[in-house]
Parts: sequence; structure tokens; C-alpha cells
Amino acid sequence: MNQLPVLHHGGRWLAFKGRHRRELEAGPDLDQAARVMAEMSGAISAVTTVKGARGHVAAQIEKRLREDGLTDGESQVIVHHVERLAGACRVFYTACPAASLQSLLGWAQAQADHCLVFLPESVLWQGLAPGQGVVARIGRQLCFVGRHGRQPLYARAMALSDAAEEQQAAAALLGRRVAGQLAALGSRLSLRWLVIDAAAASAEAGKVEEGLLIDAFASACGERVEHGRHDNFIDGSQSLDSALPRLLAQAPARLALNTGLARISAGAERTLPWLAAAAVLAAVVLAGLAGWQGQQRGQLDAELARLNQDAGQIQQQLAVLADDSQIPPGLNPTLEFLDQVAQVEARIAPLPVLAAIGQASDAALAILRVRSDATVGAVPGSIVVEGRLLAQDGDRHLARFVQHLRLAGYQPTPVDALASGGGQQPAGFFAYLLQPALANGFGEEP
Repeated sequence: MNQLPVLHHGGRWLAFKGRHRRELEAGPDLDQAARVMAEMSGAISAVTTVKGARGHVAAQIEKRLREDGLTDGESQVIVHHVERLAGACRVFYTACPAASLQSLLGWAQAQADHCLVFLPESVLWQGLAPGQGVVARIGRQLCFVGRHGRQPLYARAMALSDAAEEQQAAAALLGRRVAGQLAALGSRLSLRWLVIDAAAASAEAGKVEEGLLIDAFASACGERVEHGRHDNFIDGSQSLDSALPRLLAQAPARLALNTGLARISAGAERTLPWLAAAAVLAAVVLAGLAGWQGQQRGQLDAELARLNQDAGQIQQQLAVLADDSQIPPGLNPTLEFLDQVAQVEARIAPLPVLAAIGQASDAALAILRVRSDATVGAVPGSIVVEGRLLAQDGDRHLARFVQHLRLAGYQPTPVDALASGGGQQPAGFFAYLLQPALANGFGEEP
């Protein structure tokens, strides 16, 4: 299901659909499911160290911010990452004004369809591997998030206006702050530059060349910076790039600020098409395996019917011969075959054996051959079933195959599948000599 990417920052609501970006009215009524990245006014993001248990870090940070006078009124602390230290925790967080956050979540809950709300910091952090960092531009705001091992790094700078020189100055300031953090750690990062919203808030300010901002940041930071992947959009007469749709599409629902039930519901609906496709694929595979197994049993039945037909024709030929002494030499192999069939019939009935083999086998086993071999175990008229394991857990299926044969009244004895060739049995192949369960070697009760 397609979810509309929406950016909310600086009092503006921007929707990205297809190749177009358009500005929405404040607190819009959305006509489809959406994912909203919200840069909240008055929010504070930072990395700090807090003593005590992990479960109490949010409350301790909220208290500290209030005591230091950094927040005006009640705030809600969103924890992006916690790194355990000796007797303390290093925490990457964002403290949002509680009233603004509840108002935003109330708007999201009132939408006709699912609407998940994300903070930029949580989305940027979740996409980082150790040794990576990202700089995101949201209008005048520049935000850096990095990862040194498990340790989060964060810095921020804001241009005083939309003028190009002010934005370059902000990029250089952010670069110096990042350089200071990396120097303190003796670390280097692979950095990407992402544009979330680059359009100037006023038409008079014009559009800033992104390359100039990247160069200003890289020069101050001392690190090489790559331009990240973006999509191009049209907004009126402007052509602009944004990484917002890609970032929101990759963000897990668990990062959303919404209630747990809303996150679970939205995540389930998003994965429903994949689950349906997986169910269809599983049905097709199972149907194919069932058809393959049916075909395998059909081949055994056809082979048995052919042997019976050949035996009947030979019996008719023998009936024509009145005197055994006048049997042509070319008929000796035929007589030997009939004698072998008679020995098998006398010891174990072939038709029930074949039926038992077909019922015991499954899609994980391939029955390669059912043969009569008078040399196996020096017992005349023996039946041997040979096959191959198709599945990785074939041993389990083979054990079940043997158990089914035993329940059918036969005693399977493992033999070498390549006994007639004088070689060693290859891995994945099996062969069993089948005897009646009550037999002592000659089909008689002991």
C-alpha cells in the first residue's frame, strides 16, 4: 500500500507524490495513508550521559532540562539510542514540547487512514552503520548524526536567513563542530549529505547551490562528503531534489511517535501484500511438490504394469514350446528372468511392496529404483529399494520412510546402493533390502 511522504517543519506542510511536491494547508486532512517527518519547533536534541538504570533515563533528562531552564513547560523525551557505560548510560535523545507533540499526534490519529509521525533524528540514526555519518538539510536547519562504534554523535547548526552566504556560514560552523567531535575520539567517518528540503522559504532569496554548502562543510570538517541518493520533484516552476521519500520508506514503524497499537496496525497493513504473495507462493510450491510426488508414484505403477505385460508375453511364448530340451539358446535369459520373478513372488509379493514404498515416500525423497537382486545378503529373490535425499533435513524424512515401511509389515535392512558396481555409496543416497517382518530369511514363521 502506498503511503504519502509528508514533511512538516517551520509551520509548513509539504507532500511528495509521484514527481511532484506541493504545499498543504496547516493541519491538512489527508486522503490516504501517510508517513510524516516532523521537525518540531522548540525541540532539543543532544547526546548526554546519565547515571542510573536505563529505564529511568528519559525522566532524568526531562528533569535536568527543566532545572537548567532549557525547556519552558512540560516536555516529552524521545530516546533514539542508549549506550551502556560503567554505572551510567550515554543517551541520544530529542525533548519535544509536550503540548505540541500531543497536538501533532492527535492530528495524526484523526486522519481517515494510518498516519505515522517520525522525528528526523530517529530516522537518520537508524540508517547508520558504525563508522558512518549523515548531514541532513531541512531548509535553514543543518543536522549531523554520526555513529562511532555504538556511540552516537550529534551536532546542529541553523542559518540566520535564506541568503547563500548565511547558509554557507552555517555549513562551515557545523563542519567545525563535527571536526571537534571526531578529533576528540580520534575517529573518521564516511559522510553523506542528504537534502530533505532545500527550497528557500522566500522567492527573493533564490536557490542555493547545494555543492557550495557541501564544500563549505567538508572544508571545515576535514572529511570527504558524498552526495546521497535523492529523487527529483517539481513544485510549480521549481525543480528540486529530496531524500525524504526514501528515508521515510525505509524507516521501521517502531520508530514512529504514535501509540503502539497504531504502529502495529500500520506495519501490518504495509506488509499484508507481501504476506499474501508469500502465501500464494507457498501454495504453488506445495502443489508442485504434491504433483511431483504423484508423478513419481505414477511412474512406479507404470513400470510395474510394463513388467507384468512382459512376463505375460513370455509365458505365452513358453506355452508354445512342448519340449524343454528344444528351448532355443536365446531364450535362456528370459527363463532366468522368470525364475527370478518366481523366487521374488515366493518370498515377498512385489505389488504390496511397491504400494508400501509409494505410501511411505514423500517429496523429500526421490525413489530411483526398485529392483530384485538375488545376491543381496545371499538370499534369493530379494527386493531392494534405492533412492536419493532431496532436502537438507533428509535424514529425518528417511527415518520416517523406514518407519512407515515397518508399520506396513516389512523389515528394511540398509545395504550399499552401489554394491553391484563395487564402489562406495555416495552421500545423499540410500538403499534398503525389504523382507517380511515375520520372515526368517525364507518367508516362514520362526
